[in-house]
Amino acid sequence: MNEQTTIQTLHKQGETNASIALILKVHRNTVRNVLKRETIREKQSRVKPSRFDKYKEQIKDWLDQNITNLRILELLTENYGVAQTYTTLCKYIQKHFPKPVEAFGVQNTAPGEEAELDFGYLGMLPGKDGRNVKTWGLAVILSYSRVGYYAICYDQKLDTLCSELKQAFTYFGGVPKRLKVDNMKAVVVKNQKSDFSDA
Repeated sequence: MNEQTTIQTLHKQGETNASIALILKVHRNTVRNVLKRETIREKQSRVKPSRFDKYKEQIKDWLDQNITNLRILELLTENYGVAQTYTTLCKYIQKHFPKPVEAFGVQNTAPGEEAELDFGYLGMLPGKDGRNVKTWGLAVILSYSRVGYYAICYDQKLDTLCSELKQAFTYFGGVPKRLKVDNMKAVVVKNQKSDFSDA
């Protein structure tokens, strides 16, 4: 990389390819290839104006009004005769009006404070008797260390959950202070997120 930079610098200072090759003790073809590559890179870096540039403010106004990209393309075609593809418009909007990235805070916990648990459907798999039955995977993960215990279950009953939790705590060598559950049928009596009766 340093050699390429040196070749470019010497060339800009007016040295010929032959003299650069002598100075750096490299072949003249190497010098020529490095300079040729740089010329191609310069050509490629030129920014070509977009056909949407003259409608940039109008596009921004429509986006602020929560108008969809597809409708914006329709409006541009109807009002201004713009003949571009939907993909081209989406790329333009992505480049010039990027959506702010959502930030998520990392929740730090002390060792042994919390374990997260949830069932995930695995599909129809062979059960204890060999016949295909509905099968779930149970994951119990310590929030601090991310150490996990995983089990295959054939139902999501409370007895099954309690039995697997005992196995998990034996595996971990202790019991966390708190269990963090999602909307697991075995433990959630009422989903408070969808309960608007008090609102």
